Amino acid sequence: MPAFLLSPEKQALVVDFVPVMGEFVQKKIKWLDRILSPVTLLLTMFLVFEEWLWDQLTWITQLLGRLRFLQIIEAQIRKLPPYPSLFVLFLPSLIVIPIKLGALYLISRGQGVWGVILILGAKVAGTALVARFFALTRDQVLRIEWFRKLHDQVNRLLGWAKAWLRATPVYQSVVGMKVRFLAWWRS
Repeated sequence: MPAFLLSPEKQALVVDFVPVMGEFVQKKIKWLDRILSPVTLLLTMFLVFEEWLWDQLTWITQLLGRLRFLQIIEAQIRKLPPYPSLFVLFLPSLIVIPIKLGALYLISRGQGVWGVILILGAKVAGTALVARFFALTRDQVLRIEWFRKLHDQVNRLLGWAKAWLRATPVYQSVVGMKVRFLAWWRS
């Protein structure tokens, strides 16, 4: 209820309560910062790694795209109508499922390191294929209205999350360390 609708006595109570409320909120924010710091650090490390990996995978898939037989396949994929293009886009996810199940089998048999390596390899390969297939089918799949709306919504959400993360001191610190390391490495 807005303060101007309250009686003068209740307005005085609200005015007296606001500084106490501010102190309470500040304590809660400090407590929340302590909890979120490790989460923010993990998200930052993931985002920095993802950006690096995306650049590497883009370079590798472009290099592979120069192979003649892949150029022929990619030309056929580009010609597909919207819904078959959508199937092609999700195909890497379907291929990776049995590989991940095999990795879980390895882990259950005491081969945890090999299982994790297989899962990570499948994740990287699957991401590379999805990225390449999306580049090939983007125009077609975005003609599907529900997919375009979902794509736009996910991009807005990711944009907001990345902007929030990049504004945190933890992210800026990690990126600063990355820049200094790369400068040292190149010198």
